[in-house]
Amino acid sequence: MTLRPVSDGSPADWLGERGRPWPRLSLFGPVGFEAYARLRFIPDPTRPGQSENDHDGGDDLPLELDQLRTVVEVLRRHTRTPDEAWHCLWDGWGDLHAGATVVTTLHDDGRVESRPGEPAFAPDVLGAPTVHHPHRSYHLFRGPLSDLGDWGAAPIAPDAPRADLVPSFVWPDDRAWCIAYDVDPHWAGIGGTREAVEELVALDGVDVVPADPQEQQPFYDG
Repeated sequence: MTLRPVSDGSPADWLGERGRPWPRLSLFGPVGFEAYARLRFIPDPTRPGQSENDHDGGDDLPLELDQLRTVVEVLRRHTRTPDEAWHCLWDGWGDLHAGATVVTTLHDDGRVESRPGEPAFAPDVLGAPTVHHPHRSYHLFRGPLSDLGDWGAAPIAPDAPRADLVPSFVWPDDRAWCIAYDVDPHWAGIGGTREAVEELVALDGVDVVPADPQEQQPFYDG
């Protein structure tokens, strides 16, 4: 199965309905959850001026989407609606639209062929994002949490598979929790019940730490 695009963005209105500033919403999602945490895709910086390319986590960390799937597998037990969930895909991913990526093929005779990549979705999906917040617009999809990341996106070309498209917001229909992942931080914010957050922090295979959204969070430079 794959997630289904939705033309009505109103199910996402609750994300910002309390008027919190954009940085707070983009980093941790809605206010009002019992507890919050950060899923660190790579370790936090350990020295001033450090860049993400110079992180201390080694070269064999799981992909971001795989880490999110591990977290969501736990969070499925903390919602009454695991088969009804909402998934926001940022419209700014570089290769969503036709021509945004150039595919280069080197033929056996030495000839180099360059052509624009194919769009990820049909024109009626990409035509207009349905969810809007300051600085970001998103396409809204609906589907079970077990289908996280399965957007049904077409490859860039037959010989060029598309990279994983990581969701920006994910939440079950009962709004028991929410995951927020903006493009700049090296981590995703999670809000939910205290029990859910404690279970995630104790989880092996991913790096989840408690977080206070009111405090300054760590960021890499550049």
